Amino acid sequence: MRPAIGTFVEIELQGSDSQSLRDSIAMGFEKIALVEKKMSRFIESSDVGRFNKIKVGEKILVSPDLISVLKLSEELWGLSCGIFDVALGAGKIFSIQGNTLKRLGPGEIDLGGIAKGYAVDQAVKAMEPFDVSGVVNAGGDLRVFGTETKEIFIQEAGELEPQFYPLKVNNMAVATSTYKQKTVSVFAKTCMVADALTKIVLHSSRQISDLCLSKYNARGFIP
Repeated sequence: MRPAIGTFVEIELQGSDSQSLRDSIAMGFEKIALVEKKMSRFIESSDVGRFNKIKVGEKILVSPDLISVLKLSEELWGLSCGIFDVALGAGKIFSIQGNTLKRLGPGEIDLGGIAKGYAVDQAVKAMEPFDVSGVVNAGGDLRVFGTETKEIFIQEAGELEPQFYPLKVNNMAVATSTYKQKTVSVFAKTCMVADALTKIVLHSSRQISDLCLSKYNARGFIP
């Protein structure tokens, strides 16, 4: 377990070779650190930090990782009628041209609702070739991969004596978010998608939530 991307990240692995386990864990944490270095708005030299400092009409070259996250963010922004907005309510403030971002309007990019899930996915992608199975858990955004089956517990929000719901997960991502007295978990193929969809389910209508969940073959769970 290590502190990263604004939370504690835990990697739990199973495998037959101890060296492969050590190497894969090191690679997993390295990928998570790289995502944070590129996408944190609190790091001025990150791609997001650099974009947030440019003026309307200016362009910067950014990493393919950020482009991948922003393309999904744009898609979700449209599907959710603006509910999911990495520009914090400012709407469409950038355009994507290859690996170039152009600023279209005022505002800042904040990937707090999606980058953590992407970091988990990148860690899993890096570790899969090592022939290991396990779980990457970044503060409740987790992905189970390989032959591992993980039992997780989702806590009901707002109760003096909260209930915990046990769920078994295999080769799937799960993200959980809480707002006021409501907790939502989303199960999806990737943690990036699950992470983002929790915000849409929490803050949008049932019609929009169902549309977005169906689009990505995801499932929502509200205790």
